[in-house]
Amino acid sequence: MRQSLKMRLLILWSRVRKYAYREYYFPEAIDTGNGTSPLTELDQAHLSHCLSMLRQALTCNPSLDIITHNVRAYTCLTPI
Repeated sequence: MRQSLKMRLLILWSRVRKYAYREYYFPEAIDTGNGTSPLTELDQAHLSHCLSMLRQALTCNPSLDIITHNVRAYTCLTPI
């Protein structure tokens, strides 16, 4: 994958992460409970674009790396 594409995907992922924790990053845009979205129409379109680009990257350029784990008693899975 090209370096510029990797950087763009990291930026897109950051945008999605900030939306997931929008109460922290955008406290003024919290939903008031009246059924309307706290995002503007442009922000919704941008978030949809970010998710679509991430989905496309994961579909078209999947990582085929093998990640192995070692299970130890009373601990979480840890990479070898």
